[in-house]
Amino acid sequence: MTVGELMPPSPFSQLLIEQMEILPHETILDLGAGTGVVSLAARQLGAGALSMVDVERNTLEIISTNLSLNQVDSTNVTVKQSDLFKSLNGDKFDHILINPPSIPTPPDQSLSSAYDSGPFGRAIHDPVQHTAKYYLNPGGRLTMVHGSLCNLELSLQNLTQNGFSYDLAGPFEFPFRDFYAVDYFQKLAEQGQAKIIKRNGKLYEERYVIKAKLDQPTLPRALVFLREQGVSYRLLPHKKIAKTVELAVEERGVPVEEMVKCILLKDKKGRFVLACLTGEATLNTQAVRKYEDGLTRLSFASPEEISTMLGYQLGSVAPLNLRQSIPVVLDNQIKSQTKLNISSGDPRLGLELETETLLNLLDQPIFGDISN
Repeated sequence: MTVGELMPPSPFSQLLIEQMEILPHETILDLGAGTGVVSLAARQLGAGALSMVDVERNTLEIISTNLSLNQVDSTNVTVKQSDLFKSLNGDKFDHILINPPSIPTPPDQSLSSAYDSGPFGRAIHDPVQHTAKYYLNPGGRLTMVHGSLCNLELSLQNLTQNGFSYDLAGPFEFPFRDFYAVDYFQKLAEQGQAKIIKRNGKLYEERYVIKAKLDQPTLPRALVFLREQGVSYRLLPHKKIAKTVELAVEERGVPVEEMVKCILLKDKKGRFVLACLTGEATLNTQAVRKYEDGLTRLSFASPEEISTMLGYQLGSVAPLNLRQSIPVVLDNQIKSQTKLNISSGDPRLGLELETETLLNLLDQPIFGDISN
Protein backbone atom coordinates (compact mmCIF):
# COMPACT_ATOMS: atom_id res chain seq x y z
CA MET A 1 0.00 0.00 0.00
CA THR A 2 1.33 3.43 -0.92
CA VAL A 3 0.39 6.70 0.72
CA GLY A 4 -1.81 7.50 -2.25
CA GLU A 5 -3.77 4.27 -1.75
CA LEU A 6 -4.62 5.02 1.87
CA MET A 7 -8.37 5.26 2.30
CA PRO A 8 -9.65 8.61 3.61
CA PRO A 9 -11.50 8.59 6.94
CA SER A 10 -14.81 6.82 6.49
CA PRO A 11 -18.25 7.91 7.66
CA PHE A 12 -17.84 5.29 10.37
CA SER A 13 -14.71 6.99 11.72
CA GLN A 14 -16.73 10.19 11.80
CA LEU A 15 -19.43 8.32 13.72
CA LEU A 16 -16.82 7.20 16.25
CA ILE A 17 -15.58 10.76 16.67
CA GLU A 18 -19.10 12.09 17.18
CA GLN A 19 -20.03 9.45 19.76
CA MET A 20 -16.83 8.85 21.75
CA GLU A 21 -16.64 10.32 25.23
CA ILE A 22 -13.15 11.49 26.19
CA LEU A 23 -12.20 12.18 29.80
CA PRO A 24 -9.65 14.88 30.65
CA HIS A 25 -6.03 13.67 30.36
CA GLU A 26 -6.93 10.01 29.86
CA THR A 27 -4.44 7.88 27.95
CA ILE A 28 -5.66 6.74 24.55
CA LEU A 29 -4.83 3.77 22.34
CA ASP A 30 -6.06 4.29 18.78
CA LEU A 31 -6.13 0.86 17.11
CA GLY A 32 -5.99 0.89 13.32
CA ALA A 33 -5.26 4.60 13.46
CA GLY A 34 -5.12 5.13 9.69
CA THR A 35 -4.69 8.87 9.18
CA GLY A 36 -4.76 9.56 12.92
CA VAL A 37 -7.97 11.57 12.68
CA VAL A 38 -9.62 9.83 15.66
CA SER A 39 -6.64 10.54 17.92
CA LEU A 40 -6.51 14.16 16.78
CA ALA A 41 -10.16 14.54 17.70
CA ALA A 42 -9.54 12.85 21.05
CA ARG A 43 -6.76 15.32 21.79
CA GLN A 44 -9.06 18.24 20.98
CA LEU A 45 -11.56 16.75 23.44
CA GLY A 46 -8.99 16.74 26.24
CA ALA A 47 -7.17 13.40 25.98
CA GLY A 48 -3.70 13.03 27.44
CA ALA A 49 -1.05 10.70 26.02
CA LEU A 50 -1.84 9.26 22.60
CA SER A 51 -0.69 5.90 21.21
CA MET A 52 -1.54 5.20 17.59
CA VAL A 53 -0.93 1.84 15.91
CA ASP A 54 -1.68 0.54 12.45
CA VAL A 55 -0.73 -2.65 10.65
CA GLU A 56 0.22 -0.71 7.50
CA ARG A 57 3.66 0.91 7.82
CA ASN A 58 2.89 3.59 5.21
CA THR A 59 0.13 5.01 7.38
CA LEU A 60 2.76 6.14 9.87
CA GLU A 61 3.95 8.81 7.42
CA ILE A 62 0.41 10.15 7.06
CA ILE A 63 -0.06 10.22 10.83
CA SER A 64 3.23 12.05 11.31
CA THR A 65 2.23 14.65 8.72
CA ASN A 66 -1.18 15.18 10.31
CA LEU A 67 0.35 15.54 13.78
CA SER A 68 2.69 18.22 12.44
CA LEU A 69 -0.05 20.08 10.57
CA ASN A 70 -2.18 20.13 13.71
CA GLN A 71 0.76 21.16 15.91
CA VAL A 72 0.28 18.28 18.33
CA ASP A 73 2.89 18.10 21.08
CA SER A 74 4.87 14.97 20.24
CA THR A 75 6.30 14.46 23.74
CA ASN A 76 3.35 12.30 24.77
CA VAL A 77 2.53 10.77 21.39
CA THR A 78 3.59 7.30 20.24
CA VAL A 79 3.11 6.03 16.70
CA LYS A 80 4.11 2.50 15.69
CA GLN A 81 3.36 -0.30 13.31
CA SER A 82 1.49 -3.10 15.05
CA ASP A 83 -1.03 -5.74 14.10
CA LEU A 84 -3.51 -4.78 16.79
CA PHE A 85 -1.85 -5.36 20.20
CA LYS A 86 1.15 -7.42 19.07
CA SER A 87 3.82 -4.73 19.46
CA LEU A 88 2.51 -3.24 22.69
CA ASN A 89 3.82 -5.75 25.23
CA GLY A 90 2.44 -4.76 28.66
CA ASP A 91 1.42 -1.18 27.88
CA LYS A 92 -1.91 -0.22 29.42
CA PHE A 93 -4.32 2.57 28.63
CA ASP A 94 -7.39 4.29 30.00
CA HIS A 95 -9.33 4.14 26.74
CA ILE A 96 -9.08 2.12 23.52
CA LEU A 97 -10.70 3.53 20.38
CA ILE A 98 -11.29 1.53 17.22
CA ASN A 99 -13.35 1.60 14.04
CA PRO A 100 -12.63 -1.95 12.85
CA PRO A 101 -13.47 -3.26 9.39
CA SER A 102 -16.97 -4.69 9.81
CA ILE A 103 -17.98 -5.65 6.26
CA PRO A 104 -17.66 -9.42 5.70
CA THR A 105 -15.11 -10.40 3.08
CA PRO A 106 -16.45 -13.08 0.71
CA PRO A 107 -14.15 -16.11 0.47
CA ASP A 108 -13.40 -15.40 -3.18
CA GLN A 109 -12.07 -11.90 -2.45
CA SER A 110 -8.60 -10.91 -1.31
CA LEU A 111 -7.96 -7.73 0.68
CA SER A 112 -4.99 -6.35 2.61
CA SER A 113 -4.85 -7.17 6.30
CA ALA A 114 -5.97 -3.62 7.13
CA TYR A 115 -9.35 -4.12 5.46
CA ASP A 116 -9.96 -7.88 5.47
CA SER A 117 -12.81 -8.59 7.88
CA GLY A 118 -12.94 -12.32 7.29
CA PRO A 119 -15.94 -14.26 5.96
CA PHE A 120 -18.17 -13.20 8.87
CA GLY A 121 -16.77 -9.69 9.31
CA ARG A 122 -15.22 -10.62 12.65
CA ALA A 123 -11.48 -10.92 11.93
CA ILE A 124 -10.77 -7.81 14.02
CA HIS A 125 -13.81 -7.76 16.30
CA ASP A 126 -13.11 -11.09 17.99
CA PRO A 127 -9.46 -10.54 18.95
CA VAL A 128 -10.13 -6.99 20.15
CA GLN A 129 -13.12 -8.00 22.27
CA HIS A 130 -11.24 -10.91 23.84
CA THR A 131 -7.81 -9.33 24.40
CA ALA A 132 -8.48 -5.61 25.03
CA LYS A 133 -8.79 -6.38 28.75
CA TYR A 134 -5.06 -7.10 28.94
CA TYR A 135 -4.26 -3.57 27.74
CA LEU A 136 -6.66 -1.52 29.84
CA ASN A 137 -6.17 0.01 33.26
CA PRO A 138 -8.74 -0.87 35.96
CA GLY A 139 -12.04 0.67 34.95
CA GLY A 140 -10.68 1.30 31.46
CA ARG A 141 -12.94 1.75 28.47
CA LEU A 142 -13.27 0.37 24.96
CA THR A 143 -15.21 2.38 22.37
CA MET A 144 -15.73 0.69 19.03
CA VAL A 145 -17.91 0.99 15.95
CA HIS A 146 -19.91 -2.12 15.06
CA GLY A 147 -21.98 -2.97 12.00
CA SER A 148 -25.11 -5.06 11.66
CA LEU A 149 -23.44 -7.22 9.00
CA CYS A 150 -21.11 -8.95 11.49
CA ASN A 151 -23.26 -10.27 14.36
CA LEU A 152 -23.64 -7.57 16.98
CA GLU A 153 -25.12 -9.99 19.53
CA LEU A 154 -22.01 -12.15 19.47
CA SER A 155 -19.85 -9.09 20.18
CA LEU A 156 -21.96 -8.11 23.15
CA GLN A 157 -21.67 -11.66 24.50
CA ASN A 158 -17.89 -11.52 24.04
CA LEU A 159 -17.62 -8.28 25.99
CA THR A 160 -19.79 -9.56 28.84
CA GLN A 161 -17.75 -12.77 28.99
CA ASN A 162 -14.56 -10.75 29.32
CA GLY A 163 -15.74 -8.53 32.17
CA PHE A 164 -17.17 -5.50 30.37
CA SER A 165 -20.42 -3.66 30.86
CA TYR A 166 -21.59 -1.59 27.92
CA ASP A 167 -23.96 0.97 26.45
CA LEU A 168 -24.98 1.20 22.81
CA ALA A 169 -25.33 4.33 20.73
CA GLY A 170 -27.45 3.78 17.65
CA PRO A 171 -28.62 2.36 15.39
CA PHE A 172 -27.39 4.66 12.65
CA GLU A 173 -28.43 3.65 9.14
CA PHE A 174 -26.07 3.71 6.16
CA PRO A 175 -27.03 2.69 2.61
CA PHE A 176 -25.25 -0.22 1.01
CA ARG A 177 -22.33 0.88 -1.14
CA ASP A 178 -21.73 -0.19 -4.72
CA PHE A 179 -18.97 -2.67 -3.88
CA TYR A 180 -21.02 -4.58 -1.27
CA ALA A 181 -21.42 -8.31 -2.02
CA VAL A 182 -25.19 -8.22 -1.62
CA ASP A 183 -25.89 -11.88 -2.40
CA TYR A 184 -23.24 -13.02 0.06
CA PHE A 185 -24.51 -10.69 2.80
CA GLN A 186 -28.05 -11.95 2.29
CA LYS A 187 -26.84 -15.52 2.82
CA LEU A 188 -25.22 -14.43 6.07
CA ALA A 189 -28.49 -12.80 7.10
CA GLU A 190 -30.35 -16.03 6.42
CA GLN A 191 -27.87 -17.80 8.74
CA GLY A 192 -28.45 -15.25 11.51
CA GLN A 193 -24.94 -13.81 11.12
CA ALA A 194 -26.01 -10.45 9.69
CA LYS A 195 -28.91 -8.02 9.70
CA ILE A 196 -29.98 -6.10 6.60
CA ILE A 197 -32.56 -3.32 6.46
CA LYS A 198 -34.66 -3.11 3.29
CA ARG A 199 -36.84 -0.08 2.75
CA ASN A 200 -38.35 1.40 -0.41
CA GLY A 201 -36.34 -0.96 -2.55
CA LYS A 202 -33.02 0.05 -1.00
CA LEU A 203 -30.70 -1.88 1.32
CA TYR A 204 -29.16 -0.45 4.48
CA GLU A 205 -26.85 -1.61 7.22
CA GLU A 206 -26.96 -0.38 10.78
CA ARG A 207 -23.96 0.90 12.68
CA TYR A 208 -23.64 1.18 16.43
CA VAL A 209 -21.02 2.58 18.75
CA ILE A 210 -20.31 0.23 21.64
CA LYS A 211 -19.18 2.06 24.78
CA ALA A 212 -17.77 -0.63 27.06
CA LYS A 213 -16.22 -0.37 30.52
CA LEU A 214 -13.95 -3.00 32.06
CA ASP A 215 -15.54 -3.83 35.40
CA GLN A 216 -14.38 -7.31 36.45
CA PRO A 217 -11.86 -8.68 33.94
CA THR A 218 -11.73 -12.45 33.64
CA LEU A 219 -8.02 -13.30 33.56
CA PRO A 220 -6.45 -16.70 32.77
CA ARG A 221 -4.88 -18.75 35.55
CA ALA A 222 -1.25 -18.41 34.50
CA LEU A 223 -1.46 -14.64 34.12
CA VAL A 224 -3.13 -14.26 37.53
CA PHE A 225 -0.31 -16.30 39.08
CA LEU A 226 2.46 -14.28 37.40
CA ARG A 227 0.91 -11.02 38.55
CA GLU A 228 0.68 -12.34 42.10
CA GLN A 229 4.34 -13.35 42.01
CA GLY A 230 5.40 -9.95 40.68
CA VAL A 231 7.67 -11.38 37.97
CA SER A 232 8.44 -9.93 34.55
CA TYR A 233 6.80 -11.41 31.45
CA ARG A 234 5.81 -10.41 27.94
CA LEU A 235 2.31 -10.71 26.49
CA LEU A 236 2.00 -12.54 23.17
CA PRO A 237 -1.56 -11.88 21.94
CA HIS A 238 -3.19 -13.90 19.17
CA LYS A 239 -5.56 -12.62 16.51
CA LYS A 240 -6.73 -16.19 16.04
CA ILE A 241 -7.38 -18.93 18.56
CA ALA A 242 -4.33 -21.20 18.64
CA LYS A 243 -4.83 -24.69 20.03
CA THR A 244 -1.80 -26.27 18.36
CA VAL A 245 1.90 -25.48 18.57
CA GLU A 246 2.03 -24.71 14.85
CA LEU A 247 -0.74 -22.13 15.06
CA ALA A 248 0.69 -20.62 18.25
CA VAL A 249 4.12 -20.21 16.65
CA GLU A 250 2.52 -18.42 13.71
CA GLU A 251 0.45 -16.13 15.93
CA ARG A 252 3.20 -15.31 18.42
CA GLY A 253 6.01 -14.96 15.90
CA VAL A 254 8.49 -16.87 18.06
CA PRO A 255 10.89 -19.78 17.38
CA VAL A 256 9.22 -23.14 17.86
CA GLU A 257 11.99 -24.29 20.24
CA GLU A 258 11.01 -21.53 22.69
CA MET A 259 7.49 -22.88 22.93
CA VAL A 260 6.59 -25.05 25.91
CA LYS A 261 3.85 -27.58 25.35
CA CYS A 262 2.33 -29.30 28.36
CA ILE A 263 0.69 -32.70 28.11
CA LEU A 264 -1.32 -34.29 30.90
CA LEU A 265 -0.84 -38.04 31.22
CA LYS A 266 -2.72 -40.63 33.25
CA ASP A 267 -1.69 -44.13 34.28
CA LYS A 268 -3.90 -47.18 34.81
CA LYS A 269 -4.18 -46.50 38.54
CA GLY A 270 -5.60 -43.03 37.95
CA ARG A 271 -2.39 -41.15 38.80
CA PHE A 272 -1.61 -38.03 36.78
CA VAL A 273 1.64 -36.40 35.66
CA LEU A 274 2.23 -33.29 33.55
CA ALA A 275 4.92 -33.65 30.89
CA CYS A 276 6.45 -30.46 29.41
CA LEU A 277 8.77 -30.18 26.43
CA THR A 278 9.82 -27.72 23.76
CA GLY A 279 7.56 -27.08 20.81
CA GLU A 280 9.49 -28.98 18.14
CA ALA A 281 10.00 -32.12 20.27
CA THR A 282 7.80 -35.20 20.35
CA LEU A 283 6.94 -36.83 23.65
CA ASN A 284 8.17 -40.29 24.60
CA THR A 285 5.20 -41.06 26.78
CA GLN A 286 6.56 -44.09 28.51
CA ALA A 287 9.95 -42.43 29.23
CA VAL A 288 8.11 -40.17 31.69
CA ARG A 289 7.61 -43.18 33.98
CA LYS A 290 11.35 -43.31 34.77
CA TYR A 291 11.18 -40.01 36.60
CA GLU A 292 8.19 -40.59 38.90
CA ASP A 293 8.01 -43.73 41.05
CA GLY A 294 5.06 -46.05 40.81
CA LEU A 295 3.61 -44.95 37.49
CA THR A 296 2.11 -47.69 35.35
CA ARG A 297 1.58 -47.45 31.59
CA LEU A 298 0.65 -43.89 30.59
CA SER A 299 -1.95 -42.54 28.19
CA PHE A 300 -3.23 -39.09 27.31
CA ALA A 301 -5.77 -37.53 29.68
CA SER A 302 -9.19 -36.48 28.41
CA PRO A 303 -10.23 -32.83 27.99
CA GLU A 304 -12.47 -33.21 31.03
CA GLU A 305 -9.58 -34.53 33.13
CA ILE A 306 -7.36 -31.67 31.95
CA SER A 307 -9.95 -29.17 33.14
CA THR A 308 -10.52 -30.93 36.46
CA MET A 309 -6.88 -31.55 37.36
CA LEU A 310 -5.23 -28.45 35.94
CA GLY A 311 -7.91 -25.78 35.64
CA TYR A 312 -6.97 -25.30 31.98
CA GLN A 313 -8.55 -26.26 28.68
CA LEU A 314 -7.07 -28.56 26.05
CA GLY A 315 -4.65 -26.60 23.88
CA SER A 316 -3.94 -23.83 26.39
CA VAL A 317 -2.28 -25.61 29.34
CA ALA A 318 0.44 -23.85 31.36
CA PRO A 319 2.63 -25.52 34.02
CA LEU A 320 1.74 -22.82 36.57
CA ASN A 321 -1.05 -22.47 39.12
CA LEU A 322 -2.42 -25.98 38.64
CA ARG A 323 -5.78 -26.71 40.22
CA GLN A 324 -4.46 -29.90 41.84
CA SER A 325 -0.90 -30.73 42.89
CA ILE A 326 0.62 -33.32 40.55
CA PRO A 327 4.19 -34.14 39.46
CA VAL A 328 5.58 -31.98 36.65
CA VAL A 329 8.30 -33.55 34.48
CA LEU A 330 10.23 -31.26 32.13
CA ASP A 331 12.37 -32.39 29.24
CA ASN A 332 16.04 -31.48 29.70
CA GLN A 333 16.00 -29.53 26.43
CA ILE A 334 13.91 -26.84 28.12
CA LYS A 335 16.94 -25.77 30.17
CA SER A 336 18.93 -25.02 26.99
CA GLN A 337 16.69 -22.04 26.09
CA THR A 338 17.29 -18.55 27.48
CA LYS A 339 13.61 -17.68 27.28
CA LEU A 340 10.42 -19.66 26.94
CA ASN A 341 6.82 -18.95 26.15
CA ILE A 342 3.91 -20.77 27.64
CA SER A 343 0.16 -20.83 27.30
CA SER A 344 -1.77 -18.58 29.65
CA GLY A 345 -5.02 -20.51 29.81
CA ASP A 346 -6.44 -18.22 27.14
CA PRO A 347 -6.07 -19.61 23.59
CA ARG A 348 -5.63 -16.02 22.39
CA LEU A 349 -2.70 -15.18 24.68
CA GLY A 350 0.80 -16.54 25.21
CA LEU A 351 3.29 -15.48 27.88
CA GLU A 352 7.05 -15.13 27.45
CA LEU A 353 9.41 -15.47 30.43
CA GLU A 354 13.10 -15.88 31.05
CA THR A 355 13.78 -19.60 31.42
CA GLU A 356 15.28 -19.15 34.88
CA THR A 357 12.20 -17.21 35.99
CA LEU A 358 9.82 -19.90 34.82
CA LEU A 359 11.79 -22.73 36.40
CA ASN A 360 11.99 -20.88 39.72
CA LEU A 361 8.19 -20.58 39.76
CA LEU A 362 7.62 -24.33 39.45
CA ASP A 363 7.06 -26.38 42.58
CA GLN A 364 9.71 -29.12 42.70
CA PRO A 365 9.98 -29.78 38.95
CA ILE A 366 11.49 -33.05 37.77
CA PHE A 367 13.90 -33.02 34.81
CA GLY A 368 14.52 -35.89 32.45
CA ASP A 369 14.94 -37.01 28.86
CA ILE A 370 11.32 -37.46 27.83
CA SER A 371 11.44 -36.53 24.13
CA ASN A 372 12.16 -38.84 21.21
